[in-house]
Amino acid sequence: MPQKKSLKATSTKKRELVLLDTGPLVGLYNKRDDWHARCNAFFKQDIGYDYLLTQAVICEVVFHIQKDEHVQAASKAVIHFLGLIDGNKLQVHELESGYVLRIKQLREKYEDKKLDFADLSLVLAAEDRQIDQVVTLDRKDFGFLKFKSGSGRKQEQGFRIILPEPT
Repeated sequence: MPQKKSLKATSTKKRELVLLDTGPLVGLYNKRDDWHARCNAFFKQDIGYDYLLTQAVICEVVFHIQKDEHVQAASKAVIHFLGLIDGNKLQVHELESGYVLRIKQLREKYEDKKLDFADLSLVLAAEDRQIDQVVTLDRKDFGFLKFKSGSGRKQEQGFRIILPEPT
């Protein structure tokens, strides 16, 4: 039976909403991942974050969990992960209508970069919610990605990266 994973996401204190990328979740669930121990320790802490992800991140996480585990273990891990969403431990940002056009604009802007749909969906979530922090292992991509911010969304802002390192 797979080890029980937990994300600390309930507290009486006001919690900060941050974006959550695919990598830390894959690291949490995949025991063979180089980041497994760090992700496991990071998510066990109560560090005052609530996590926001997108449907694209959910798809990537499920894909990677399923390809890296035996069928039964993968099924249990996926069920646990989806339970975190169903139990409101993870929040899902619904992309607004017109998101395809914005993704297309971002792909054109960054056409010389190898970016995946999940990363770009987090840019849209950042723009919609005005969130500049992302928990990710992908320092390279989130180091140059920018999202529209400010009143009228005329400014561009970079992300503050939170690496899953235990404190």
